[in-house]
Amino acid sequence: MLHEIKFEDRRIVGMVFDGGITLREIETFWDKIESMLEKEKKLRVYAEIKNFGMMEPKAWFKNIPKKIQHFSDFEMEAIVSDKHWLEILAKVSDKVFPSIKVKHFSFEDVDKAKAWIVS
Repeated sequence: MLHEIKFEDRRIVGMVFDGGITLREIETFWDKIESMLEKEKKLRVYAEIKNFGMMEPKAWFKNIPKKIQHFSDFEMEAIVSDKHWLEILAKVSDKVFPSIKVKHFSFEDVDKAKAWIVS
């Protein structure tokens, strides 16, 4: 499931991943992002990843082209998770894609993650 987390800062897309993701959820997510981009030049992502489940195949194929299309529309990403592989992925992404600041936080540091993404 993909749930929205609301932020006062209109540049921030907040979400919680907890299990599998459906096509409807991914379409709603991208509709929200495209609506936000009508008002903001660059967006920031705050993602809490509790349980990373399977994504419906149709959702996967919808997600990939959208990620490519909007890659340059993001400037920061805070990933909150207790998954070690996501911590490694965040560090690699931060180096490979220098135009997007990516940082990993544990669930113990949720407040720090939220402070960082709005800074």
